[in-house]
Amino acid sequence: VGCTVGPFLGAKMGGARSFAASGLAFLGTVLFVSTLTRETLTAEARKKFNYADINPVAFLKLFKDRTTSLLTCTMTLQSAGDYVNVYDINNLFMIKVLGYGQQQIGKFAMTVGLTQIAGGILSGRLIKATSLKFSTAFSNVMWILGMAMMGTARNTQQAFLALAIWTFGHQRATPVSSY
Repeated sequence: VGCTVGPFLGAKMGGARSFAASGLAFLGTVLFVSTLTRETLTAEARKKFNYADINPVAFLKLFKDRTTSLLTCTMTLQSAGDYVNVYDINNLFMIKVLGYGQQQIGKFAMTVGLTQIAGGILSGRLIKATSLKFSTAFSNVMWILGMAMMGTARNTQQAFLALAIWTFGHQRATPVSSY
């Protein structure tokens, strides 16, 4: 929801006001969580903090067997093309190729949030109706098609068609994470 409402409000405010509002919203969230929410785990269920758990190379444990190695590589490669990881490139593309301004980029980003919500709902239904393997393949193919469409887009209609296709690929990591 925040990926939808935030860009919508930011596009309406524009410029420095949108960044100030974003910073204040973040600060408000921190204050809310730190002061008004309670720990959900009982004292017995909490895991004691261990500095070894934040070791920057601890992820290498994921490569001990073939299955976790493949899943880790799949998730890594999938995340390389995630919208948020190529957000700056998308913005430059929209500015240079599509001629977008800040408000149009904000509206596009708001629509990305809406398609992520819809994609989550559709992804869950697809997994239940088919299998993890099929839904992984399907959502990756849809993401590739959406990326190809966006890369060749030369107008707003083509960009939003790419986004519509992305709806079916946004949550492509879900079936992989479910293994």
